[in-house]
Order: sequence, then structure tokens, then C-alpha cells
Amino acid sequence: MYRKIIRASLLGPPGSGKSTVAKRILEEFDLVHISPGDLLRANIEKNTDLGKQAEAYVNQGKLVPDNIIIEFIAGHLRDLTCTSFLLDGFPRNITQAKRLSEVQKLNAVIYLNIPHAELIRRIEGRFVHTKSGRVYNTYFNKPKVPGKDDITGEDLIKREDDKPEVFAERLKTYEQTVKPILEYYEKEFPGILKSVDDTTSDEIVCKIQKLLADLQKSE
Repeated sequence: MYRKIIRASLLGPPGSGKSTVAKRILEEFDLVHISPGDLLRANIEKNTDLGKQAEAYVNQGKLVPDNIIIEFIAGHLRDLTCTSFLLDGFPRNITQAKRLSEVQKLNAVIYLNIPHAELIRRIEGRFVHTKSGRVYNTYFNKPKVPGKDDITGEDLIKREDDKPEVFAERLKTYEQTVKPILEYYEKEFPGILKSVDDTTSDEIVCKIQKLLADLQKSE
């Protein structure tokens, strides 16, 4: 049976468990995982031209400009013309969304619409391995050894912006940023925006698996 190629984006506020959800989805579906953060780190480590440009901003504590980020993504997508993929946390603003549409049309934008109260509860248990960007949570994605990264055994930390008072401001900023993205996809590409309103990882993963399975069915 013919199976449609999946070109999906997974979006959600900080603390929504995007990385955990993406990992479980990838275990069930043959998708290439595309994370802007991973691509950024890989290019910096490989000392590519784009990596050098990005590193200059990172070293100054500045955000890497949209044009560089979209080049990372576009370059990767050029090699995936006939391959299903999952964009993890991208696009991050309306400029990136519009630029992405010029490079590759998506057929699913999945938004994790988690209540604020649940997000704040989750963030209390969130810890990060700074070198790799791996995220753990004592509620639903515990490290094998408390306080240690599963791969390297190095210490996990709680980021300053994960403290409750700072996190509340992050949520407010994220909502202001993501609203135009969701409106853009809803208006310009009717039907591809899927909002997942469940709160537990199992419920979220189950619903997304069904969405992707339905998408793969032949027309």
C-alpha cells in the first residue's frame, strides 16, 4: 500500500515535553528527526561556514539570526526530498514559518496545547545536560541515575530560566510568539494544524500516533 510521506512539525511551549514526545514518536514511525539545536551544535563542532557564523553569535550570548537557522534547516531538508521527517520545535517565529514554507511545505503541524498550571508543575522537575541539550524530568522522563546524564554520567543542572518566576515570563513570551505561527498555518494551509490538548505523555503520544497513521494512509 502506498504510504504518504510525512512532513511534520511538533510545536509546544517550554515544559510541554516536546523532546520526550518526539523520541517516542520516532520509535514508532520511520521519520528523520530534525532539531535546530542539534543542527546548530553539530555545525559548530564540525566548524562549517554556517557553524562559524552561528558560533560568533553564541559566544556573545546572542540569538542566532533567523537567516542562519533557516539555512541549517534548508540544507538538511534538501537531502530529504523523498523522506518523512519530524521538525522538533521549529519554526520558532513567524519569519521562520514563512521562510520554511518557501523551502518545504508541511502536511502536519502538531501543537501541544498544555495548560499553564500543568507546565509550571512540570518545570519544577526539569533538569538539563548542558553539553548535549538532553532534557530530563523527574515526573515523566527520569534519568537512570538521579542528577546524572544517561549517556555521559555528567551532572544535570536546573537552568536559571526554569525557575518558576522566570518560567512564567517565558510562557507569556512564547504565547505571543507562537500565536502568529498557528494563525498563519490555520489561514494559509487549512487542515494541517492539529492541536493536542491532553496532559499526560501517554495520551499525547497516542493521539499523535493516530494523527500520523491517518496521514500516512493512501488517498
